Amino acid sequence: ATVGGQVLEGARNIYYAEIADPSVAVLSQSVIWDARGISKMFGLIGACLAMYQTARPENREKIKPVLITAAVTSFIAGVTEPIEFSFLFVAPILFVVHAVLAGSSFVVLNLLGCRAIGPNGDFLLYNLPLGIGKTRWPVYIAVGVLYFFLYYVIFRVLIVKMNLHTLGREAEGMEMKLHSKSEYKAKVAAENGTAAAPAADNTVDAAVIVEALGGGGNSTTAGGQLNVPDIAVARTALLRAIDEYFEK
Repeated sequence: ATVGGQVLEGARNIYYAEIADPSVAVLSQSVIWDARGISKMFGLIGACLAMYQTARPENREKIKPVLITAAVTSFIAGVTEPIEFSFLFVAPILFVVHAVLAGSSFVVLNLLGCRAIGPNGDFLLYNLPLGIGKTRWPVYIAVGVLYFFLYYVIFRVLIVKMNLHTLGREAEGMEMKLHSKSEYKAKVAAENGTAAAPAADNTVDAAVIVEALGGGGNSTTAGGQLNVPDIAVARTALLRAIDEYFEK
């Protein structure tokens, strides 16, 4: 895209240039990919409310602080894993619904000509200072409220109709908390009477990475970051390392 007489590549580069260019009246479609806050700021909050209301009455007070913490984290910081992990492994159908709704929100925003971005931090820093004309951020809020109710209604109906064991609906004696993937695997292994798979070795060999990027002569470090001056050399070395790996 051409912005201010300069040809730019990459969605983020384009809309950053458009933000800084006073001659741009409305941001282009390149900004839509970063409008991922609908599910984070609105949708999953509705999902939390649905899980709270469908929990067993005796468990609601136990899970309330857990869900509130997860919802606030999603809304403010855009960190959704605590909520998603609460239903991803025990009720995968809810994650499928979540994926479809989150993806469709991008389409709806684009069709309505909304050029705002999110989640919360970016929404406040970028959209409000730029004004309604350039971002049409009120449309973002309206779509967000719509998706709050969509998530709430769909999650509530599925949880009740399919008797999904989301937070607060587990068997008696289970701890009321958000579970990680490793905890879920250990739980399934225990139920099946098998041993859980050992944790993967996540040790990283730095020497292998440097060699795959063209060797020490093609890499420098600054501020804790690894910089690769010659991308062509790194690409050739990386492809060679991949070929050697598959030839083993």
